[in-house]
Amino acid sequence: MRSRQVCLDRSCPRYHSETNIIYQFKMDLQKQIEDLIEKMRSSMPSFGTWPFTVIILDRHEISDLRVGNFALSSKQILLLTRTDFDRTDLLNYITNTREFFHIPASQHEHYLNCYTERVMHKSGIAKWSEKIANISLGLMIGHSENMNLCIEIIDNELSEIDSHFHLTERNLKAFQLFDVYAC
Repeated sequence: MRSRQVCLDRSCPRYHSETNIIYQFKMDLQKQIEDLIEKMRSSMPSFGTWPFTVIILDRHEISDLRVGNFALSSKQILLLTRTDFDRTDLLNYITNTREFFHIPASQHEHYLNCYTERVMHKSGIAKWSEKIANISLGLMIGHSENMNLCIEIIDNELSEIDSHFHLTERNLKAFQLFDVYAC
């Protein structure tokens, strides 16, 4: 079987796709994860205040903790939900959705009332926050496939991470921990 040579001639039709692949694998994992988070951010339904935050961890930051599947990669993504997310934050989120920008100004107040009523009474902010956090997870997983990144769940029981990083004091709660590596 003949091995395929990398095309280094700029006039070669394969040059750009092959050099792009080589570049992706050489790119720093931290930068790739930052790019992934930025793609997720720009794909979210709202540019307003989110009920979650995303941080990048180095393996050594969680190596002493008992987490489900041992972290294999040098980097992990920790998704945190905000426990202090309130009605004011919710209104900021709503007024900065793409949907809000497309409805007539005369209907803004009605839209805000209906949306907040549904969230506050039907499911509560905590449940709604989880749904929005899950949207961000779906977006990150979807974008990761296009970036040659693999994301695997490390653990769902994250109370030890909450304690270790003093998240409760910061009005945060660990929601999901992922291992991230180049595929």
